[in-house]
Amino acid sequence: MTVLSKGREARRDLAILDCLDARDTGDPISYRLALEHLIDTDRRLKLEQQADNHPDRVPQTVDGMIAVLNTAAEIAEALR
Repeated sequence: MTVLSKGREARRDLAILDCLDARDTGDPISYRLALEHLIDTDRRLKLEQQADNHPDRVPQTVDGMIAVLNTAAEIAEALR
């Protein structure tokens, strides 16, 4: 289980609130899209957190971090 940082938890919580709002509108399409967004957000945040938890494998530059996160996003997309 991946424990998220407080910032990432907050981002996931916002996606959860979006789902609840979409559910309350009664529009099933909006609700489904919000759920899909929540699932994608959760996967992405966990991948980001896992990258952060391995400092010896993560570059120390912003460009390097962007490359790692883009790769993680591609992997997550391939696993879908």
